[in-house]
Amino acid sequence: AALDLNDDGDTEDAGEAKGAGNAVGQNSTITASAGFSQGAFSVNAIYSDWDGGALTGGQGYGVDASFTTGAVTITAVYSNADGRSAGKALGDSYGFVFSMPLGGGLTVAGGIGSIRENAIVGATADTASRTVADLGLTMSF
Repeated sequence: AALDLNDDGDTEDAGEAKGAGNAVGQNSTITASAGFSQGAFSVNAIYSDWDGGALTGGQGYGVDASFTTGAVTITAVYSNADGRSAGKALGDSYGFVFSMPLGGGLTVAGGIGSIRENAIVGATADTASRTVADLGLTMSF
């Protein structure tokens, strides 16, 4: 089992006056995470609260669970965040991932996930959700 707490405090740009409030360039994040592993099963959880100035800020949580059967590891993930990051609305995301070592440091890995931004008040269509997938090889030397 593991538990971690992180507070990165505030940072200010070199040209910004001290105590200028939450202007662009100031960031504050508090994150707590915990995990548990027993044999072939592991589960992790995270919570984060952030303030990135005028265009970003919010809070979110996520969980993941992995199971290794033979050489294949299968992972399911879910997260939810309210607020904005990099100027974009946040929302629900989930996905499924697998990885399988092929030998000699080569691993095949892939996954599929769904990303859905929080609905905008008054919106008539769900134009902010998308499904993404990835399949590839990784190498470790």
